[in-house]
Order: sequence, then C-alpha cells, then structure tokens
Amino acid sequence: MRARRDKEIVVLIRRERKTKSRKQPLRPTSSKTKSAIISMLGPSSIAGKKVLELYAGTGYVGISLLQLGAAQVDFVEIVRAHADDIRKSIESLGYKSATEVHQMDALSWLSRFREKTKYHIVFADPPYDIDPSEAVLERLQKYKLLEPDAWVIFEHSTRHPLPDTLAGATAIKQRRYGDSAITIYSFR
Repeated sequence: MRARRDKEIVVLIRRERKTKSRKQPLRPTSSKTKSAIISMLGPSSIAGKKVLELYAGTGYVGISLLQLGAAQVDFVEIVRAHADDIRKSIESLGYKSATEVHQMDALSWLSRFREKTKYHIVFADPPYDIDPSEAVLERLQKYKLLEPDAWVIFEHSTRHPLPDTLAGATAIKQRRYGDSAITIYSFR
C-alpha cells in the first residue's frame, strides 16, 4: 500500500512539473534522497509530528511525511505556480486538513509567523545557488519555532558542504547522494 501511495505522489508531481514554465526551474528531491531522509528520521518517529517544509518546490518530502503519519505539514514556497501545485496535490491526496501552504519567501515567513507553531521536523531544500542555512537556523531559534528535540534538515549541493556547527546548532548526521547532500542539525 505504501509503495502504491508513494507512486501516486511521484506521478502527481511529475505531471505538475511538466506544466511549469521554463522561467521557474525546479529541482525536486529525488526518491533516493527522500527515502534516505525518512530512514535517518526513523519512519516510526514521524507519526504525530509537526513538520515545516521550506523552499517546498513540489512538496514531495512533506507529502511523504504526511503519508507516514505526520500530524501537520506547513509548506512555504515563493513561486506561485509551485505553491498552487502543492495545494492541488495535497487536496487530491486527501491531506488538506493537515496542511497549510504559504506562497512567500521562506526567510520572510519565518519572521512573520513567529511562535505560531513549534515544529519537530524542518526540511529546507533551497536552490543550490543560495545558502540560507545560517539565516534559517537563526530565525527558527529566535522566533521559537522548534520543539526541544527538533531536527532541521537541509538538502544542499555536495559542492557546498555545511559546517559541523552553525548558528548554535550541531550537525548530527550528514550524508551524500550523488550531487545532493543531507545535513541534519539539532540544537540539543
């Protein structure tokens, strides 16, 4: 059942990606990287958690975490067409009541929605040509958006590794998958 549902998500995202303008490039998280993230989190540890997906793109990771039992996922995506496609995907998969989609810049959203919700898992997959990791970590702390045991996960280029400590957080896991890397930070 899970494999079938995962295939449905991939089909929806591929269909929506084909409709995108060439002026709105998209580099979705690969299935392999998404599976690695879930493996690092521990699939059973996702149930009931609140998740924030920054630079959401297709929303693939957040939707997959909903499938594994996340209680809530908030998506933040600046490109209107991508945000609209995330809304369509979550509605067609039946997750509308457990989600919010915000069409705005991720750093602005973190400043604007301070102390609204505390998240257990934050996933950020910014374009590879920018590195907002320090600013994201600083705002998450400053605006009290994290549960005490929260993990902040960055997908980034292997050409631009993230440091072991950043903005008071410590990297607790780092993995490489082709040109992509995953770094997980914690403030513990």
